[in-house]
Amino acid sequence: MKLPFFWILLVLILLLSFGWGTRSAATSAPTVNLETLRWADLPPIQTSAVYQVDTGLSAQVGYSLDKQIQAGDRLTDIFTLGDMANTGIADLSPLQIASLAQLDLQDIALSTFSHFTQQSLGSLVEALPTIKNLPLANVPPLADLVTSQVSGGLQDLLSDNLGTLLNNPAIAQLPLSQIPNLSALSVTDIPGLAETALKEFTNWQGISLKDIPGLDLIPLADLGILSPSAIATLDIVWGAGEANATFQPISGSTKVGFRYPCQQENCAYIELSGQGRQGDRWIKGGDSETGGQMVPGGSGLLGQAFGSLEPTGRMLGSEFKLILMDTDETAGTAEFGLSTRFCQKGLLDLGCTPFIFGPWSLFHAREKDGIFLGFDNQQALPNPQVSVPDSVQAQLQAAQAQYGDSVSSDDGDDDCLQKILQTVPPAQRSGVASRLPSLLEQAETLNLTESQTAYAIAYLLPRNNPSMEAMIPKLKQFITTTKVDFFGMGAALNLPSDQTTTLAYKASDYQAVLKDCFFGGSCGGGKMQRPSKGVVTSEMGNRLHPIYGTWRLHAGIDVSAGMGAPILAADCGMATYVGWESGYGNVVILKHQNNLFTRYAHMSTQKVDQNQTVKKGQLIGLEGSTGGSTGAHLHFEVRDGDRFGTPLNPRNYVNF
Repeated sequence: MKLPFFWILLVLILLLSFGWGTRSAATSAPTVNLETLRWADLPPIQTSAVYQVDTGLSAQVGYSLDKQIQAGDRLTDIFTLGDMANTGIADLSPLQIASLAQLDLQDIALSTFSHFTQQSLGSLVEALPTIKNLPLANVPPLADLVTSQVSGGLQDLLSDNLGTLLNNPAIAQLPLSQIPNLSALSVTDIPGLAETALKEFTNWQGISLKDIPGLDLIPLADLGILSPSAIATLDIVWGAGEANATFQPISGSTKVGFRYPCQQENCAYIELSGQGRQGDRWIKGGDSETGGQMVPGGSGLLGQAFGSLEPTGRMLGSEFKLILMDTDETAGTAEFGLSTRFCQKGLLDLGCTPFIFGPWSLFHAREKDGIFLGFDNQQALPNPQVSVPDSVQAQLQAAQAQYGDSVSSDDGDDDCLQKILQTVPPAQRSGVASRLPSLLEQAETLNLTESQTAYAIAYLLPRNNPSMEAMIPKLKQFITTTKVDFFGMGAALNLPSDQTTTLAYKASDYQAVLKDCFFGGSCGGGKMQRPSKGVVTSEMGNRLHPIYGTWRLHAGIDVSAGMGAPILAADCGMATYVGWESGYGNVVILKHQNNLFTRYAHMSTQKVDQNQTVKKGQLIGLEGSTGGSTGAHLHFEVRDGDRFGTPLNPRNYVNF
């Protein structure tokens, strides 16, 4: 009797080993490698389309925001450098791009760099101010341009330096596209050009990404805009006809959070398993008629485009959203793709469109396969940050030493001063560094807002013995907490149109720096600064509570920068309560001069005492996950009249 039982047991073991009766655990991970994926690897667009954005906004930024897409186009054909201004790509130089793309600059013709060929001789010198002291003969391509376009006295012209020659408007306006034999030259033939950031050039915002050689060959992860994520297991695939997917949703948007339930009769979805994800449901994004879901998305004025809707999904970096494109319940398969957006955060902060462009197919998966999980409100999105090799940084520093002055540590230990100085051309830094502390001190004394301070610095920094007080009436007329008109300010100061434009762009750069510096100006003026540099993961409004599963008011905004990240006072005031507060966990509540109260919840640690006076931008705590929280984040509220007063939308006070 023992022998037959042994053989029966052996047969059962063999059958189970070959998968009879059950399915195995995850059989494969996605074949696509997110660490090496490039724009050039994404498939071309299959159908033509027109994405129309408010034409009034296009007029404000100076180039068309509408996107006319032809079948066969790639993303780099559609978007401009201005569309990607918040990613840091515009901060790259041709040298950095070539290094990241593993290209040799010597092999790339100068004629292919649109940011160069679209310039005049005058605007080139503005972008590369240190070459104005070079004799024209020392820069052969520019000498060829001038001698081919100007007759008479050529020998005298060659001996003059570029700065002197530009006093002649006809020479200053010579187009660089007319340089003889441009296609035979390289970037290195123009001193300092290879090391200068793209954003230093006039009209850089309108340059198409396809016209930046090598950009499409850089891994998107190296650009900091696509982020490799954890892997989860696709457990079960459901079609739209099964049931609505309200239980344990893990998809949504940065505007409404990533636990946004299906709010229609039926939604197709997948269920996940493993590593705390058992039963989580990822809803299909797209047209409701095919079981997809569209959710609120976007921000600012651009967020109003396309009905303020985008396919539900999960983030896969700062500029890409991972969408469940399709499900096949019978076959047990799912298709995933990428959607993207564009932003306008330069001179005018118009916000970002919804993630409406796409989706482009990225990978397919079967039940029990591994899939990219992406990011949600439990994990801060990585900030866009380009990683440049140390060897290239050394080349940049060498070029700066050759063509411009470096910033000395003697210019001031204050981090804010250093950040502002970095926006000043290297050749001008040593001359203005001593004036910056005085200007910032004046701004704080005069209670100026960040925008007012930014313009005042742009206008006064080049001047000796600058005084802001005389500018106050005009500053408060054209730049308020609700209106920022840098161009109108220039006209009010009777500046020439070209200087008005230049100052407006400089003020915009300074404004961006001041937001990150958290300087002490505008205390109690109603305009608050960001309490955290993290990503907004959930907006104020009614939502499905992530823990209790019921619809209730979310009385503030959630911001995630990671466990232990600094939390700063949004405005000056007094800490009226420091302690534990039920579901809020560890909190700090500040009372401000305008009888507003701000609440900072879920802290891991508070850094101030009760009844302590705090300054705007002062460290008051560290990000945590105490109280009723699903992950590390800051819950930030603004209330009127009392700590339990009427909740107000923080976006009315803070530019997130």
